[in-house]
Amino acid sequence: MKSTHLYLLFFITLSLFSCKDDEPIARPSIYTGCCDNDPVEYVNNTAFSTISMYIPSAFTPNGDGVNDLLEIVTINVDFIGSFEIRDQQDRVVFSKNNFSTYFESLTWDGKINHFGNDAIVGGLYNYSIEFFTNYGINETVEGTVCAFLCDENFPEDKDDCLFRTQLGADGFDSSIGAQEGNCFN
Repeated sequence: MKSTHLYLLFFITLSLFSCKDDEPIARPSIYTGCCDNDPVEYVNNTAFSTISMYIPSAFTPNGDGVNDLLEIVTINVDFIGSFEIRDQQDRVVFSKNNFSTYFESLTWDGKINHFGNDAIVGGLYNYSIEFFTNYGINETVEGTVCAFLCDENFPEDKDDCLFRTQLGADGFDSSIGAQEGNCFN
């Protein structure tokens, strides 16, 4: 009886350590969800003027001079109370507060400072922009943006993303090329 228990214990132990998982573990891409959202096109027609803010859904901080910044285009937006970028763990990775859009641009270069250095980390980010106008409008615009690192892990739906270079006279236009030949080839 004692030898039967030992044999059974030996067999269970052997089977536990010899199990193989031939299937690789599926890990989500850092770009999951990147192109699921449309760019933000905030337009408010007031009695005095049209206030507009255009925010692309993606940018490529790879240093090639094309779509390197998350660049937000504003028309008749006078002052930014806060501009904040958060990662998917809800950590603030960039913030800029209390500045005039006449003197400073509303941009982010993709750099985060989690570890004491300015690293660029690809993936999906959330943003929040509180702005004011001289016409008494105070609004907050929120959305998501994707930072593509121009590696080979692009999502299949990358063509659904819209970049700053695709902003036309009437808003974002997917028929205008992203001009990302260095990145998506």
